Amino acid sequence: MKSLGLGLVLFVLGWGVEARVWAFESAPVRSQHVEATLVAEPFKVVPGKSFTVALRLKMDKGWHTYWVNPGDAGYAPKITWTLPTGFTAGPIQWPTPQLISQPPLMSYGYEGEVWLLVDIMPLIADGWPVELKAHVNWLECSDVCIPGKADLTLTIPRPELVSTPAISLVGKSLTSSHPQDGDPRFTWARMALPKVYLGGDATISAEAGGDYDALEVPGDLGFPPGSHPRFIPLPTGLIENAAPQLSVRTGAGASWRVKRDANAPALPETVSGLLAGEVDGKMVGWQVDFHRVAAAPVTAPAAPFSFLVLVFAFVGGLILNLMPCVLPVLALKVLALTKRGAGVRQGLAFTAGVLVSFWVLAGILLVLRAAGEHLGWGFQLQSPPFVILSAVLFVLIGLNLFGVFEVGESLTAAGGAVRAGTGWGSFFSGALAVVVATPCTAPFMGSALGVALGQSPFVAWLIFTALGLGMAAPYLLLSANPAWLRFVPKPGAWMETFKQVLGFPMLAAAVWLVWVYGNQGGIDDAALLLCVLLVIGLAAWIYGRWGGMGRPPAVRVVAMILVYLLGTGSLTFILMRKPVPPAAVAAAPGQTDWEPFTPERLAELRAAGKPVFIDFTATWCLSCQVNLRTSLDTAEVVEKFSKLGVTRLKADWTSNDPAVTAALASYGRDSVPLYVLYGSDPNAAPQILPEILTPGIVLRALDQLGAAPTPAPVP
Repeated sequence: MKSLGLGLVLFVLGWGVEARVWAFESAPVRSQHVEATLVAEPFKVVPGKSFTVALRLKMDKGWHTYWVNPGDAGYAPKITWTLPTGFTAGPIQWPTPQLISQPPLMSYGYEGEVWLLVDIMPLIADGWPVELKAHVNWLECSDVCIPGKADLTLTIPRPELVSTPAISLVGKSLTSSHPQDGDPRFTWARMALPKVYLGGDATISAEAGGDYDALEVPGDLGFPPGSHPRFIPLPTGLIENAAPQLSVRTGAGASWRVKRDANAPALPETVSGLLAGEVDGKMVGWQVDFHRVAAAPVTAPAAPFSFLVLVFAFVGGLILNLMPCVLPVLALKVLALTKRGAGVRQGLAFTAGVLVSFWVLAGILLVLRAAGEHLGWGFQLQSPPFVILSAVLFVLIGLNLFGVFEVGESLTAAGGAVRAGTGWGSFFSGALAVVVATPCTAPFMGSALGVALGQSPFVAWLIFTALGLGMAAPYLLLSANPAWLRFVPKPGAWMETFKQVLGFPMLAAAVWLVWVYGNQGGIDDAALLLCVLLVIGLAAWIYGRWGGMGRPPAVRVVAMILVYLLGTGSLTFILMRKPVPPAAVAAAPGQTDWEPFTPERLAELRAAGKPVFIDFTATWCLSCQVNLRTSLDTAEVVEKFSKLGVTRLKADWTSNDPAVTAALASYGRDSVPLYVLYGSDPNAAPQILPEILTPGIVLRALDQLGAAPTPAPVP
């Protein structure tokens, strides 16, 4: 206490007493593969001013210890201090960790040598020598992990007293005092600490309906071009540490997309972590506090609207008539046109059916997207109940065309339940054409849909109206110009045969829908739907055989009861059952097959500078299936993909997948098919191929790999 009293007296008199001591080290203690030592930095002993002690851990080659968040394995070193009365120890200051990858795990830690700094605060400066004791526990790992521990003692003798003017203390920080002529090893240790980011409000949000979190940093962190810094959270169990992360540089800063741990709790208000990357062979990190914000729904980037978009929409709707999705309904149109005297009224009714159906689908889609649902064009075919009911409808239309049962002549023309001549048959024919057209996206139509779903409701209505008018235009023109039908034979007995022939495209459409349902579930689900269609066919036959007006009332009643029980019973049974997705089958090693698309797989390939081709597809998209078989999986194209080392990713949108929806939106699209080709340059823009492919188109695109020079958004 005498030294403390003398110091206080001298300070009051205008002079301060400080003491200087140079670096001291404890005796090292070695475990099997790690050596531990306490090292005190050169400091001036002044009550109320901290000095720094380092726990130095020196690992054998191939061994490592862990950071405060060890990642998928291990635990962080822990120090239990025994200090003199009046001394307190601060927390460990953790250097930026290294990434220790041991697939399928990712850990954060240190190899070689690490200095863990701790500030020691002496509230009094009496009782020399000072003895600092530390009990240290750690985990040292290589192929195996071994717990390590050490009891370290650092003794600091009484320093030499040096008198300096008290005025020199005025304005200095009371938290630390480090002389410029100190031990350079501590300088290096401090350089290894992450910097604190103060460049702006960094945010984190949970991706709506998905498994990813989006991080945004508004300022420049100074990482060199081509580097791929990662987000390393301070809390454990927040992200999947081994999953690839996608980082995108923007004009205002950078953003990250990281996969959330499946068992992670809800995001707290603030998430602290490091953004760390390698610079000149060393890990450099920024400590950032991310503030939680509400997740924005995934939408296509807003594109400028112009009259040209309406032209594209009209042309896209016109070409939609030639897509394979619409071919079954083209048969119904042809059948209706063979009826002389249909006139412009029938054409207007068909156009009305098309437009109303487009408006209804667009309205439902826009409302659901505004509510946060990740949906796009053709969304209804991602619903198993819709697929089931559509298959039943096509089977019934086919049986009606075959003459198994009759529900008025207009059903033959359009599936309607009213008599011909009223126009309702043509109206329902137009509605049915739109329903089956949604699995396809014609040229010009994809970009128009992308613009529509990023605009105001009124602009979206204009674009969908242009699509509908384009689709209905050929039928409207033919019905308004009967002279153009002069080559159609006169009505006669041949029309009954022609009508029955047209039943087969209806059954073909039902077969396709059964295949779609089987891809949503499995072979057992497809077989179950076939059984339901068989029962529905039996009910239709009973209705046609005994349900007509010429049968006795009692027979008709029994027939209708059977039809009701068979129809409602079978439909209720299958609609209540949820299809079970089939297990994914991995491609054999070396097989030039498609890999399933995931954002992390794309990020991994892009970071490695490998060319990538993405096929955004769905089993209910007939255009996609035609392109696959005629252009993408031909021997010549597959050989070219293999020769150039292009990884082929299949983004399957058969069922609603938020990750695929988000990826589509990042390219300004909300429909399939979409074909994206990346070259080996991570900063180059991708090539967007047309919706309708030929082998020549794909081969020419492959020949131009790496030609696109400007950056482009990636999912």
